[in-house]
Amino acid sequence: MLKFVGGLVLGITASLSYVKWGYTPPTAFELADRLKGNVISTVTEEVLYDLDKPIEERARALEVFFQNRARYAVQIDARFKYSFMQNLYRQRVISEARQLRIAWGAYDVLLNKPALRKAQEKKYGTSDTATLKQSLLLEALSRKTFISQWIGKNEAPATRQTVYDLVVRLGKMS
Repeated sequence: MLKFVGGLVLGITASLSYVKWGYTPPTAFELADRLKGNVISTVTEEVLYDLDKPIEERARALEVFFQNRARYAVQIDARFKYSFMQNLYRQRVISEARQLRIAWGAYDVLLNKPALRKAQEKKYGTSDTATLKQSLLLEALSRKTFISQWIGKNEAPATRQTVYDLVVRLGKMS
């Protein structure tokens, strides 16, 4: 009983020390966490690789797997040319494209206000509505660093028309 109480007190103290002051226990004490992670991973894999289990259970198992075996998950992703990471990037691009698509619709409201339209015409040197909207879109795109980088690496050069086409195409995706 004394060992149990002592271990409990030591565990609580170590946890509080880590959270409060960033104290990391010596390497010897990390072995228990590694074993715990491997036990959890073994149980998780039983659910994850049982295709008869409901998708919700397998998705939860995948979440736990990522929490406990993140390095291994990255190794698997690397073997498959980072397909998970690429899909994560695509999802981010789609999300940012949706935001730009919403902004595109708001440009009509902006350009319907004479004072604001005049300021935009002066700024961009044109009175053509389509060109003004595309200029505003490119400016908004320049503030979205990730999608700008992604376009540069994966799409045609970022002209007014290609950006508009991309935002329309990606903004419709789910």
